[in-house]
Amino acid sequence: MSFSRHPDSRFLELAEKSNCRIVVTGHSHTPYYKFLGGVHFINPGSVGRMFDGNPWASFAVMTLTGHDIKVTHHRIPYDIIETTVALAKLKLPEIYSHMFLSGLKFN
Repeated sequence: MSFSRHPDSRFLELAEKSNCRIVVTGHSHTPYYKFLGGVHFINPGSVGRMFDGNPWASFAVMTLTGHDIKVTHHRIPYDIIETTVALAKLKLPEIYSHMFLSGLKFN
């Protein structure tokens, strides 16, 4: 399950247990930013195998100014075709190419 789709109550529970102001996560391949329970939860997304329907590379920029935190997500194109050609050369299952091209998770 994509962490970004967890209910806010789960993030609030994690915020209560954390002694951090900022928590940066990964693995879900889905960009998000949530500020809950005094904690900033950030996932920059992924370069490849996006799971949100947009196959472009995703990254986040976090700007810290004093105690203020601003998070901006960005999407940029990359050569997805070149990636799928490399996957085929490695003899990986074709489903991976479809996931890279669509920005969706199929497995």
